[in-house]
Amino acid sequence: MGKNLSEIVPDIKKTGRYDEYLEVIKTGKPFLAEDIIPNSKFGNRHISIKAFKSGNDMGQVITDITRQKQADEQLRSYAERIRAMAKQLSEVEESQRRNIAREMHDSVGQNLTVLGINFSRAKTQMAKAKIEEAQSILDDSQQLLEQTTESIRNVMADLRPPVLEDYGLLAALRWYGDLFASRNEISVTVEGEEPDPRIGIELEIVLFRIAQEALTNIAKHAKASDVTMNFDIKDGIQRLVITDDGVGFDTDELSKYKEQTSWGMVTMSERAQSIGGSLSIESHPGGGTQIIVEVVR
Repeated sequence: MGKNLSEIVPDIKKTGRYDEYLEVIKTGKPFLAEDIIPNSKFGNRHISIKAFKSGNDMGQVITDITRQKQADEQLRSYAERIRAMAKQLSEVEESQRRNIAREMHDSVGQNLTVLGINFSRAKTQMAKAKIEEAQSILDDSQQLLEQTTESIRNVMADLRPPVLEDYGLLAALRWYGDLFASRNEISVTVEGEEPDPRIGIELEIVLFRIAQEALTNIAKHAKASDVTMNFDIKDGIQRLVITDDGVGFDTDELSKYKEQTSWGMVTMSERAQSIGGSLSIESHPGGGTQIIVEVVR
C-alpha cells in the first residue's frame, strides 16, 4: 500500500509490538503473542496474535481465545480447590489418627497392662499352690495378651508415631524403616541429617506418610531386597528420595498403574501437592524405582 504500518494502525505503537512487527517484515521470522483488548460492552477479550511475512508485507491472524482463557482459569481454580481440600482432608485424617491413638493408649493399652500384671500375680499364687493345669492356661493366656499388646502398640505407632513428634522426620523414618525391615525382610537404609531448626510438624507428617505409602508399595509390588530413603535440604528445596532395587516398570505406562489404587501413586502425589510440593517417579524394567518428593520453602 506504500504506507507505514503506523499510518494504517495509528495506535499500534501503544501496543508495544511495533518494533516486533517491523522485525517480522524485515527478517521474515513470525511470532506468536497474546494480548488483552478492553471492551466496554463484552468485557476484556483475550486474543492470540500470529504475525508472519507475506510477500513484501506482513499478515496477521487474530483469534479470540477468551473462552479458552476462562476455561483455563476455571481449571486452575478447581486445581487450587482440590489441593486445599486434599490438605484439609490430610489434616482431618491426622487429627483422627492422633485421637484414636490417644484413646487406645488411655483405655485399651492401660487395661492390657493391668491384665498383664494380674496374670503375673495369679501365676505366682498358682505356682505356690502347684496347680499345673491352671498354670498352663495362664501361661497361654499371658502369651496371647503379650501378642495383643504388641499388635496394639504397632497400630498406635502407625497411627501417630510418637518418635515423629518428639524427635523429627529422620528419626521417624529410621524407626519405621527398622519396623518395616523386620516385617518384610527388606533392608532399609535412611540417609541424611535432622534439620535444625525442624521443618515443621505438618510437613514432617506428610513426608512421613508418603514414605509409608512408598514402602507399602515396594513390599507389595517391587520384589526388592534393599531400599534407601534420603532426605536433604539444598538451595531452599526440601527433597525426599526413596530408591529400591526392585523389578521397576516402564514409566510410559504409568497411567495404567494409576488406575490401580493399590499402587498408591495418586495418594502420594496428592499428599505432596497438599504441601505445595511435587512428586516424580523414575524407573525402568529391571532397574528399580526412585520416588522423588520436592518442596520449595
